[in-house]
Amino acid sequence: MMRKVEILNSGDTEFLQEELVDKMKFMDVNDAIFGKYYIEDAADSQKYEAGNIIGARELRSENESLERQGLKPMVAREARPATAKLVLQGITRAAL
Repeated sequence: MMRKVEILNSGDTEFLQEELVDKMKFMDVNDAIFGKYYIEDAADSQKYEAGNIIGARELRSENESLERQGLKPMVAREARPATAKLVLQGITRAAL
């Protein structure tokens, strides 16, 4: 009866605050952004935009390329996972 979670903070995921989602989907999405970076400022990059989530290797490669060309490198931070709490559902809602 605890297959759903209520999103408390969406972090950098596609979830909305207070949304009810399946626990496995929640875990899969959080696992997918683990170890990735959120681009805050794309600077002179033509390949990425602010708000994109990319891996560490892509970030490092693009920043090295920009620096070699004498351009401003991107500014990024670690992607934030969503946080949630388990929702206890009655038998009728759990069956849906």
